[in-house]
Amino acid sequence: MKLFITGVSGMLGNRLARLAAANHQVWGSYSSFPLSMTKVKSFAMKLEDEAQVRELALGLRPEVIVHTAALTDVDQCERDPDRAYRINVQGTETLAMVAERLGAKLVYISTDYVFDGKRGDYVETDSPCPVNVYGRTKLGGEEMVRSRLPGSLVIRTSIFGFNIQPKTGMVESVMNSLEKGKSLTRFSDQFSTPIYTGDLSRLVLGLLEHGSTGLFHVGGGEKVSRYSFAVKIARLFSLPQEGVRPIPFKHLEGLAERPRDSSLYGKKIEDHIGVRLPEVEEGLMRLKEDFKLHLESRTSRD
Repeated sequence: MKLFITGVSGMLGNRLARLAAANHQVWGSYSSFPLSMTKVKSFAMKLEDEAQVRELALGLRPEVIVHTAALTDVDQCERDPDRAYRINVQGTETLAMVAERLGAKLVYISTDYVFDGKRGDYVETDSPCPVNVYGRTKLGGEEMVRSRLPGSLVIRTSIFGFNIQPKTGMVESVMNSLEKGKSLTRFSDQFSTPIYTGDLSRLVLGLLEHGSTGLFHVGGGEKVSRYSFAVKIARLFSLPQEGVRPIPFKHLEGLAERPRDSSLYGKKIEDHIGVRLPEVEEGLMRLKEDFKLHLESRTSRD
């Protein structure tokens, strides 16, 4: 396959590009963090720039576009809803038009934040009801893709991984605090089904190889609270678990409202391609090994 992956400097896009490049021709785009990858040629591209997106994607003529790029900072989306709409909805619409013109398949990576979190264990037939701008714009992207491209693939998920950019995600923030002897608080009653980006990348490729279309919930096989997730990180990396303190979700501070239980039920994909969705510890162990290899590779280049 010839794949064009948006957001190759992001957590998911980078893992997916590296994995796919072993067996496929892969191009990637990044917004503001240039990078060099073996077997992957990457290009600067702003999703807000319709002409640039059209020119790049049409020039590459991919068979598959995997759209992982988005404005994902939930509070930033709330502060600047117009920019969130331009990137998450209009940028997606441009890629959908390109895919339609090329006859290419579009894979759209969405989020569990399309749900309000009042119930959890959401299946694909449940009606979305986002509570913040981020969720609404990602749902808008979904609707754009599915209305224009009946043969598209939409994946709702919640990810964890490591960043190649100089910023911290969920895993890094826990590790950084505990390594410095600082305590941190995490919600004991806010739940999700997180999946490691390496595992999700393999599942995305599996769905493509099966010729799958439609909507799939692809989270981890285990519902965990933010607190228990942080404790699992501490345990795996031999950091002091007592440094993680549980607090109730009602103490949430932030500009945007968050869903309390956005967990996804993934039986559809398990039955569809005959897999078992991995539990958190499995994903964290693979992350730890991949991160070690990443550091060794970066050291050898230096």
